[in-house]
Amino acid sequence: MMNAVFIALIVLAGACAQKQPLGRSDSISTAASIEAQTTVQTTAQATSEQKAVTSEVLEADDAIAEEPALEPVSIGGASLVCLYPQGQQQGSETYQLECQIKDPAEISAPILRAEFFKIDEQGKGSQLTVQSQDLNLFTWVLLEKVENIYLANIQMIIHTPNGTATLTTKVSILNLELAARFWLGGEPNNSVQAGEEEDCAEWQNLAAKQVNETASGLTNGPLGRLNDNQCSTIQRFICKNKDLTSAQKWMISTIQGAFQDYPKACPAGYHFAMPMTDAEAQSLNTFIDPLAPGVTKYWVPLHDRDAEGKFILLLN
Repeated sequence: MMNAVFIALIVLAGACAQKQPLGRSDSISTAASIEAQTTVQTTAQATSEQKAVTSEVLEADDAIAEEPALEPVSIGGASLVCLYPQGQQQGSETYQLECQIKDPAEISAPILRAEFFKIDEQGKGSQLTVQSQDLNLFTWVLLEKVENIYLANIQMIIHTPNGTATLTTKVSILNLELAARFWLGGEPNNSVQAGEEEDCAEWQNLAAKQVNETASGLTNGPLGRLNDNQCSTIQRFICKNKDLTSAQKWMISTIQGAFQDYPKACPAGYHFAMPMTDAEAQSLNTFIDPLAPGVTKYWVPLHDRDAEGKFILLLN
């Protein structure tokens, strides 16, 4: 017996899943087609410890949810739940994801391995690294490269001797521990104006940064351009090209609006985004500084509306 806990797969209509090379987008599409032919029986073996872990994951996800998540895909009663754990540092090159199968399935064919992908609207996958796993609790810790952070859809491919099955889910937010080098000196300060707190983040051009430094006498270095502002302020949005190979990485939306207008701000092919690394901060600064004379500020997908000082990055 290869694993302590197993998944049952019943392949309908005599279809047999073919093996695919790992990490290729065609393995994802093959697994997706097999999913429609696959049924998994609900487990009678879930322990109270397993249920407690699942409950903890779901409660944490619900507590920080900014917007409705994509409904997890279920196979025979099993569904996938993933979230970013607390305490991850702004400016990191990689981020952790914690995933768990809710209502795991019953015996019959052993799980040989599980693969995880971030997928885009066309179903193209970028594979995530499995750092650790516990097949008794059906939990996995994944490592993601920062360039894929705005891909919110996650696909899990489960491999067994009988074939493959898939589960999918969505993550919509990432909690960040702030790094001072990305912020203007003295920010975020949650200044209150006309009874409204500063709960939404903007990125400023060099002229705005210089105004802040003159007024406050504070600086966090050349990269820092983030500032917290009233969410009702009307301004444009920073957008990032979804095509990672494109030379035109950044653009500014033609739409102006309050922070909550972000879903309609960026055109097709772009994410509402902000710099995630030092190199991206430098490239955005180089892009926006020549755009317009004078002070200019733009919305980025970062806010602490739910809890003061607890900043959340919105994912697309």
